[in-house]
Amino acid sequence: FKTDRLLLRAFKESDMDNIMELMNDARVQPFISMDYIAPLGPAYAQLFKKNLLENEKVITFLIETFDTHEFVGQMNLALVNRKNRDAECLIMTSPRWWNIGFGSEAAAWCVDYAFRELDQHRLSLSVFGGNPRVIDLYRRMGFEQEGVKKKANWNHGKWEDVIFMAI
Repeated sequence: FKTDRLLLRAFKESDMDNIMELMNDARVQPFISMDYIAPLGPAYAQLFKKNLLENEKVITFLIETFDTHEFVGQMNLALVNRKNRDAECLIMTSPRWWNIGFGSEAAAWCVDYAFRELDQHRLSLSVFGGNPRVIDLYRRMGFEQEGVKKKANWNHGKWEDVIFMAI
């Protein structure tokens, strides 16, 4: 699958080094996890890889630049409620590619794919209150805030909300 500048392809086991480097980046971890910010080692990598390969409810895409095939990030589309056709989206990109629109491009593709190809009724996500740029992106795309879990995540010495959004 492709967008103007991105290639979205299936996960391969050889992608694990890039994914673990991304997930171990101290700039990325606070935006993707409610766990302690700490190094994720080989045991975590094995569990994560097993989940990617065996969880039939999750479609995983590796995000690469279209022209040079450089690793940009990962996107998951979890078909969490098949009866009600409600999927959840998670996108994480390397800080190297922040601020140039790759996250927006991947998110727009995800929304289109979820509704057009997977016939979903809803697409849901959660985002930490300490990530206002991403919250703004999702609002511009048409996501609406549906709920807030107040002061639910300890991050960089303060409590932040977890915001639930859907389109």
